[in-house]
Amino acid sequence: MKDKTIKTRDLLIQTAGRLFTLHGIKGVQAKDIAQAAGAVPNAITYHFGGLDKLIDAVWEHALGNINYEQFEEYYSTNQHLLRTPDGKRQLVSEIIDIFFKMIWNGDGSHWEISFLLSASITEAGKKRIMNSGCNRLVMALVKVYIDITGNDDIESALGWVYSIFGGAVVYTTNLGLFTNILKTDDIPESCYRRLQYITTRNALFSLNLLAL
Repeated sequence: MKDKTIKTRDLLIQTAGRLFTLHGIKGVQAKDIAQAAGAVPNAITYHFGGLDKLIDAVWEHALGNINYEQFEEYYSTNQHLLRTPDGKRQLVSEIIDIFFKMIWNGDGSHWEISFLLSASITEAGKKRIMNSGCNRLVMALVKVYIDITGNDDIESALGWVYSIFGGAVVYTTNLGLFTNILKTDDIPESCYRRLQYITTRNALFSLNLLAL
């Protein structure tokens, strides 16, 4: 019974997250989520105590994918790689790999980052994201840029950081475009890895660590 309850809660969170991503949080009602999940009408009240608590659970799940501690730990334990150009190339490549795996780990779930992006344009969404500490992810990458280049211009650093985000963000927010072009409902991992490869090369080139 306990396992079934956990599975139902997870199903409702996943279903709600996808619907919120498509229609916005305010554009979805509890009955829509229950129906899409194949659950009984009062399932959200039973498992979460109401729609507001389910929304909180969706936010918690989506933000849980952003593991900024992983970036900080990796960078703090690999400072020795900053000593040589090869080491810097390795460091940047591995940091980008961590980020891309964070966005998509091959399990077919893509809505979390899309949800955060779409929700972040609202005032309530901005507050949630800032309070979660997600800005630490950006600042961790800004530090990488500054330490490698010696250039402490924050605008230049942010430009570099958001160029890394770009490929993965386009991928997660435009799955329909990818599926139409590739004529398949299943995005192949090879496509995502090519995006990662291009992103990595561009990031290294921007740091004068690679000649294209």
